[in-house]
Amino acid sequence: MDFKHLDAFLQVAATGHFGRAAIALQITQSALTQRIQALERELGAQLLSRGPSGARLTAAGEVLLPYARTLVQTVSLARRDLADNAAGLGGHLRLGYLAHGDLVAQVKIANAFRHQYPRITVETSSASSQDNLERVADGELEAAFATAPVEPRPGVIEKVILVDPLVVVLPKNHRLAQLDPVPVAKLRGESLIITPSRLNVTTVAAFRAWLERLTGAPLKVVAEEPPVQAVEAVGTLGGPLSFVSGRLSTSMASSNVVFRQMSPAPVLKLVLIYLRNNPAPILASLLRTVDEVAPSLQVETPADSESL
Repeated sequence: MDFKHLDAFLQVAATGHFGRAAIALQITQSALTQRIQALERELGAQLLSRGPSGARLTAAGEVLLPYARTLVQTVSLARRDLADNAAGLGGHLRLGYLAHGDLVAQVKIANAFRHQYPRITVETSSASSQDNLERVADGELEAAFATAPVEPRPGVIEKVILVDPLVVVLPKNHRLAQLDPVPVAKLRGESLIITPSRLNVTTVAAFRAWLERLTGAPLKVVAEEPPVQAVEAVGTLGGPLSFVSGRLSTSMASSNVVFRQMSPAPVLKLVLIYLRNNPAPILASLLRTVDEVAPSLQVETPADSESL
């Protein structure tokens, strides 16, 4: 069924006049008549009758009218959504949150994207940097947040959103709690709780190597815990030290621990990862949103910062 024929039928039904309907459609009256006749032949029924005062619906036309309206509206919406999808204004985005990262920054970007592109459905999930990397590389996500450095993967791009110094988590009564910043060399020999490698193989390995280099001794790792659990463990056990991102520490409240900068300050990066060869306009729209929001997320980093 040609939707131009249905459009013609609806215009005549709305105006009650072939001439006015032809003007509205910007076609000749004879072309309009041909469209109506073609639709009637296809359906095997007369839909309109002409009289001295104009055109009116026949009984068959009355039956067709609501269906014609629904069909034309559906096609119009489909065309609009397809055009939006092609322009990056509509569609479906699969976005992975970093479970153990700066949720404030991530949610701010996601909310800004939703506000700018209300016709795009955003489906979110939450996982570690390593799992997000795997899902992006496998095409299960259009984009995901991660902590860099991440394991290099062919075709996977890291777009830096912000830099974030790591801070050391200490029991309040620890001998180093009075120092701010804490010289990294003074961490030599301390019992440590470290982030599990499975959460981000490359970042954890880089940080451990950095600590060993600056303390000049093998690390005394007594446990591996995700950041939130590590902070709780430091407060409960009152002995081992741990490390979390500076931005994450601002959202953690504990009466038993303190957060201190280190000197030099190891710096991580919150990044958005995606596939280089993904041509989807919807991804380009997300990257534009990141560019617009990222400047408002920046924090001052110590002068002696060192990237891992």
